[in-house]
Amino acid sequence: MKRVLWVVLAAASLGAPSLGSAAMIGVAGRVSTLGLGVEAAMPVAPFIGVRGGLYGFSYPYDAKHSGNDYEFDLKLLSGALLADLKPPVFPLRATIGLIANGNELDAKAKPGSAASYQIGGQTYTAADVGQFKGKVQFNSVAPYAGLGWGSVSGFGLGVVVDIGVMLQGSPKVSMGTTQTLPDASAQQQLEADLAQEEGELEDDLKSFRFYPVVSLGVRFGF
Repeated sequence: MKRVLWVVLAAASLGAPSLGSAAMIGVAGRVSTLGLGVEAAMPVAPFIGVRGGLYGFSYPYDAKHSGNDYEFDLKLLSGALLADLKPPVFPLRATIGLIANGNELDAKAKPGSAASYQIGGQTYTAADVGQFKGKVQFNSVAPYAGLGWGSVSGFGLGVVVDIGVMLQGSPKVSMGTTQTLPDASAQQQLEADLAQEEGELEDDLKSFRFYPVVSLGVRFGF
């Protein structure tokens, strides 16, 4: 993903001389729903600019689902290549682009008071199946569209704001246990219950296929 930012920086260094005094290469620090980030931007034509960025963050939280208490760890990691369009009579700019999406969610169920888990509506003990955990992932490339105020490539210091949505697709959930059951038929049933649990989690998380992006940044252009 770091290649996204390097490509934009390289384009800026090559294209700036041909734009003469109008060239304004800018960098910005961001705080957003994609995490903490850094961006680089430059104009490529009248009223059109290109922007590349890297973003990341991680934080844990607890939640309950299907009778289990889960420890979730949200890991944000993405890179963006965006195009900004700012018509002269319009106060805002429109942005479209692609995001290399490495965002994912690690999930680990905590055994209840009876040292057991609920998997697909069935009860399994931690002694039999070990840990019950999994991962939630999305499409690796996601289109982005949004509106913003302020330009990353303007001269001097400034504030930039963006609001948009990343179309990252329906979640893909993979759940499993760290131990297998000794009885083949019981293990087959466990795998069916795991598949049911995955489907229920995917259904609960389907609203995240449209991921809102709200971003505030400070830029410096030169």
